Amino acid sequence: MLKWKIDVWKVLEAEGINMYQLKKKGGIGQQTAEYLKAGQTNVSLKTVDALCRMLKLQPGDLLEYEE
Repeated sequence: MLKWKIDVWKVLEAEGINMYQLKKKGGIGQQTAEYLKAGQTNVSLKTVDALCRMLKLQPGDLLEYEE
């Protein structure tokens, strides 16, 4: 099972990225933003790509596999 290594929403907020910027800069929709806020990992690779681009991180910085 994949899980977040970090609290993505808190990191986004710390970087000054809000819901509007997620949509405009990252192409991340409202429902996906709500998933991120709730800590859910049911997001697409496109979303992971956008998060990596906006936060200047690698996928492994965001996610880890746990059995």
